Amino acid sequence: MVWAFGTYDSQSGYKLLNLIQTIESPMTASNLPPVERNLWSNLWKVKTLPKVRHFMWRALAGALAVSERLASRGINVEATCKVCQSQPESICHVLFHCPVAKEVWRLSGFPIPAAGFSTNSVFLNFHHLLESCKKRHLAEKTRLVFPWVLWQLWKSRNRCVLEHVVFGAKEVWERIQVEAEAWRAANVTDKEDRDQDAVGDSISTWQKPCPSFVNCNIGSSWVDGNQNCGVAWLTRNHAGAALAHSRRSYSHVSSSLEAELLGFYWASESVSTMRYEKVVFESTSYLAGEAILKPGNFSQWLSLIEAIREKLSLLRLWSISYVHREANRCADAIALSVTRDHRYASYIATDCPGWLLPIVREDVRMRVGYSVRISLGCGGTDS
Repeated sequence: MVWAFGTYDSQSGYKLLNLIQTIESPMTASNLPPVERNLWSNLWKVKTLPKVRHFMWRALAGALAVSERLASRGINVEATCKVCQSQPESICHVLFHCPVAKEVWRLSGFPIPAAGFSTNSVFLNFHHLLESCKKRHLAEKTRLVFPWVLWQLWKSRNRCVLEHVVFGAKEVWERIQVEAEAWRAANVTDKEDRDQDAVGDSISTWQKPCPSFVNCNIGSSWVDGNQNCGVAWLTRNHAGAALAHSRRSYSHVSSSLEAELLGFYWASESVSTMRYEKVVFESTSYLAGEAILKPGNFSQWLSLIEAIREKLSLLRLWSISYVHREANRCADAIALSVTRDHRYASYIATDCPGWLLPIVREDVRMRVGYSVRISLGCGGTDS
């Protein structure tokens, strides 16, 4: 194949293939009815992770490896759903009609069609989801939860098929809440960053604690479950002077949230041992603070959260705050040395690392900036 002008690239090649497909098959994407064309287009605009959007595209295209689709390709497989052991496994069944799926949709509060979800049309079901998420009278959390429901239902189905682990509706819903809230918190932060950049050059700064309180910034660095994660903390007084810092590594950590919770455990254990009485804990993980303050919503890490709360109970007064990453850069930098530089030795030391001293001093000097410290909750023997 030769281009008349001698130039070939992937874009021009794709255009040619698309033209050939249009000529040979009149029902290409560009010639679809408006409703179908809009659905495919809107699917890529859903507010969620790219991998979840891609999964939704595969579901709508019928490209999920459920028994029904495999059988249609001549692959001899057991047709029954592995989760409920009663109905044929189709895409609609796994995502909408399996008893676990039905209960999860009920728990989500997302609007269900008056006649129920279709049993055989993924298109109709997705059309309902995408139309319902536009309804502004619904709470934002409810409107935007459906991609995470679909994603976790599929992941739970795969765990059942591949690992023979069956999750109940409540467990699946808890995972949905964790992932959806983590994504929402991260993207709200990104939006706030853009808004602040548009207003001016001010940056988020570290904030001094009140006199008699100690500020404890907690950082974590997590790559994946097969590598050691790093956690760190740095304490400073009301004058901004560094009092102590620590670094520790953990192995077999399943998620960034678990890593942050381990950071809270290590920090709370350390400051209580060091006889600090009034501590402001600061972290860039909004979800970790929520987990410690509302453990009932995070049953997966309940034993770890209870251990953290036990250490916190030894303090006279404590509070947990969410801060912007710029206000937590010292603790994050210490934690990053584990995953980036493979410094696995754990230690506690006075002051701060010498290489961080310029940043600590800069935090004290800086006065221009906006405070993004959001207090999530507090407690203590005096409260």
